[in-house]
Amino acid sequence: MPLTPDETNVLVEQAKMGDEIAKEKLIQGNFPLIKSIVRGYQNKGVEYDDLYQIGCVGFLKAINNFDPRYEVRFTTYAVPMIAGEIKRYLRDDGNIKVSRAIKTLGHKIRGYIDELKKVRNYRRQKIWQKSLKLIRQTLCLHSIRRSK
Repeated sequence: MPLTPDETNVLVEQAKMGDEIAKEKLIQGNFPLIKSIVRGYQNKGVEYDDLYQIGCVGFLKAINNFDPRYEVRFTTYAVPMIAGEIKRYLRDDGNIKVSRAIKTLGHKIRGYIDELKKVRNYRRQKIWQKSLKLIRQTLCLHSIRRSK
């Protein structure tokens, strides 16, 4: 059964004070939210149950870090925390451990390669356009000479 924002805020405060029952009620009350976020990360080589558990870890982190002074609903705050935890798991817990610095470098290299492809494509187009222009001029001159 979905929780109202007021019920959620009360349970979050209780959970922050260590009330395990409040945490459980929050997880149960927000099951559809966690489930919908997890669904977006299926087919990434990780079992659904594992993704759900990781989503719950993110949800629990959201409980611990939430501050009502943020002036947003708890669920609004929790969504990026859940998604972030899942993304972190998918990024960091793959079959081969690759450091973040190397991943960042790889991303930059892919960007440079894409830019290089664009430049080469642009140059090819310019060469192609110049070639067509020369062919047209040659054909035009050839037809003028024939008509004389």
